[in-house]
Amino acid sequence: MNQQEKYLARVMFKNKIYQSDSQSFEDLVVNVLQHESSTFTPVKPQGSYGDRKNDGFDPSTNSYYQIYGPEDLPKKEKDAISKLNEDFEGLKKHWSTNGFTIERFSYIVNDKYKGAYPELLKAIQALKVANPKITICLLRAFHVEDTFISLGESEMLEIIGPIPSPYNITDVDYSILTEVVNHILGFDMPDTEEEIPLNPDFEKKL
Repeated sequence: MNQQEKYLARVMFKNKIYQSDSQSFEDLVVNVLQHESSTFTPVKPQGSYGDRKNDGFDPSTNSYYQIYGPEDLPKKEKDAISKLNEDFEGLKKHWSTNGFTIERFSYIVNDKYKGAYPELLKAIQALKVANPKITICLLRAFHVEDTFISLGESEMLEIIGPIPSPYNITDVDYSILTEVVNHILGFDMPDTEEEIPLNPDFEKKL
């Protein structure tokens, strides 16, 4: 994959991020994590038990993931913080007490590349202080994209599909462009009394 193709792959993945909310975002992230590590294990909700506050984990590194992709993260910040705390405590309660070792916990949110608000960062820091033996981090869309772009070419194409090449475009339909140009040429502009002064003051705003 050359530089131009890799750039297009990044753009196509960003579009997927922007279009993904809720379950579709979780599915996208899980897809990336599975391609990053063959030992990553998604956790499927089981009836009333749910997923036990664990969207997926990698037993080779004892890393656990919880994914949250609301349509508008800023409007759901309180929900994001509540989910963070509830899911982390639920994760420890079920998985730690059933023989699983938690060394790393990643809370992945779809911020649509806008960044995280201070209160969410504050909540992450509070968990870090209260759980010094566990590495806790907040991952955003940017981090998911970086993981995607680090994958091999076949893995990336499996996630985003084929990358269009400008060199392979052989049949271009210019009819719509012709319609636009003809419309502009035939458009009857109304007369205006405004005139361009002989000595215009270019420092003055229009």
